[in-house]
Amino acid sequence: MKNLINSLLIIAIIGGTSYYIYALIKKSKTETKTLNQQTVLIGKNAININDQEEGTSIIVDLAILEKPGFAVIKIDKAGKPGKLIGASNLLQKGESRSISISGQFKINQNYLGMLYTDNGDGILDMVSDTRLRDGLGNEIEIKFTITEPGSTSPYYGY
Repeated sequence: MKNLINSLLIIAIIGGTSYYIYALIKKSKTETKTLNQQTVLIGKNAININDQEEGTSIIVDLAILEKPGFAVIKIDKAGKPGKLIGASNLLQKGESRSISISGQFKINQNYLGMLYTDNGDGILDMVSDTRLRDGLGNEIEIKFTITEPGSTSPYYGY
């Protein structure tokens, strides 16, 4: 009888532990969603920009914002945002795709794409509009490079 109780207790502990692990994995899958090879959505904000060829504009493949705001492109200065190159028009809350941003983009230059929330006036203001963050509190940012013509793979969208 004692062996039966010990066996049932062990089975209950293993079953409870297994269910707990399953629940954690399921929860993390709902909070973190892979959108493509470079974009992982953690929380309610995300941006994806693939490497692109030289030109006078770039395409932001995907922007997800929890509030209205802007996709912004700055020069990458050793991993820190540098000079503002260009920005989108006001983006509405939710998902936006294939957003064109004009600017002078140079070959072999690295850039940072980021998201800013609008202060309510519909105009990008680098002082009063603030950077959007992911679910872990990190500022949303993606690095991309401008390449020579013919060196990037064609992008066919989502």
